[in-house]
Amino acid sequence: MNKVLGLALLTVFIGVFLSSFFIYPPLPYRGTETVTIKPGMNARDISILLKEKGLISSVTTFLYILKLKGDDGKRFIPGTFDIPRGLRLDKLLEFIFEAKPKTVWVTIPEGFNSREIAERLSSYGIVSKEEFLSALNRTIKGNYPYFIQPPYEGFLFPDTYEFFLNSPPELVIKRFLDRFIEILPSDFEEKAKHLGLTPKEAVILASLIEKEAKIDSERPIIAQVLLKRLKIGMKLQCDATVQYALDKPKPVLSYEDLKVDSPYNTYLHYGLPPGPICNPGLSSIVSAVNPSNTDYLFYFTKGDGIHIFSRTYEEHLDRQK
Repeated sequence: MNKVLGLALLTVFIGVFLSSFFIYPPLPYRGTETVTIKPGMNARDISILLKEKGLISSVTTFLYILKLKGDDGKRFIPGTFDIPRGLRLDKLLEFIFEAKPKTVWVTIPEGFNSREIAERLSSYGIVSKEEFLSALNRTIKGNYPYFIQPPYEGFLFPDTYEFFLNSPPELVIKRFLDRFIEILPSDFEEKAKHLGLTPKEAVILASLIEKEAKIDSERPIIAQVLLKRLKIGMKLQCDATVQYALDKPKPVLSYEDLKVDSPYNTYLHYGLPPGPICNPGLSSIVSAVNPSNTDYLFYFTKGDGIHIFSRTYEEHLDRQK
């Protein structure tokens, strides 16, 4: 009996020892480790990173404790953290979920306008919405081409960025502008001039393409349609410009919406709107100065994002039946 009891106690002791080894990390409680959680990383990715940093001993145990605590459905905040060494797994999880990062990663999708960007930045604690929008009206110092001017709509290049919390709005805007200059094709101005456009007009056109097209292969075709309409003096009639003019975008525009009194309403006014309606991605920027060699004049979508193109109005009506 004593042997059985002794064996049981030994088993418990070994279990506690091994459990402690896996739950507690191998490093002593001295100093911190800098850990950067990037957008898109899942729990397993993060556990592997923590193990590489010596903050946990077992990926499997980390994932088990995460599930046991009911935290497996929680969202990890992208950012850079200084994590203390020697934390138990439960305390480590509390730290990751509750601590404010030194920096945060934020992704700005293609086609976001400045108001949407401001809201996203504010939600991450990078800069307040009001400060960001106000700073867009001020000149940002930098070696920028003449056509990049306030309020900078269209030049806030959509990408994934790492920012410090509570950043000055001017520095945040500068990051966007610097990235725009970095990705802008070297022949952009020359090709825009060849099409009869100023560089800013080409960016305005790119913003329309970004909002009108959902598929990259269609962007050069839509560029061709819009350029042809400009050339023959036809109204662009882009729904996206009306959406920009409204206080809030709508799933479907009404006929009354198409009458909104705004210089951005291309159903009422000829030519390009006075400024970009969003911040286009590289594909739309390239397409704006590299249109397709077609002669389409009309297009529509049946709601699936794919456009049907036509050369004449009669053909356009016939294809909508």
